[in-house]
Amino acid sequence: MKAIREQLLSLDFKESFVGKLLKDYPAEKIKEKFELLLAKKNINRPAGWLLAALKNDYQDEEEDTQGHLEKQGCGINVISGKGRHLIYHQKVKKSSPEKKP
Repeated sequence: MKAIREQLLSLDFKESFVGKLLKDYPAEKIKEKFELLLAKKNINRPAGWLLAALKNDYQDEEEDTQGHLEKQGCGINVISGKGRHLIYHQKVKKSSPEKKP
């Protein structure tokens, strides 16, 4: 918990805001959403975004997309390179059980 507090404070989050977050949310959830925040670009109000991410349980887009596609029965291949992610998905045919005579 101390490590996440120090990380938040090092990015100029106010002590009162950090204290409220640590009181209201588990440290692991704060860390998870903080890592999402760091991966984002052009966030004008980081404190507001972080609070909304905790309240609304924001998920990593890549993980969320992968989970959704897997539920739809799709195979996933993620190809990364030079700041781009190409997600290729293909419907996987499920074999039906063979009928016994």
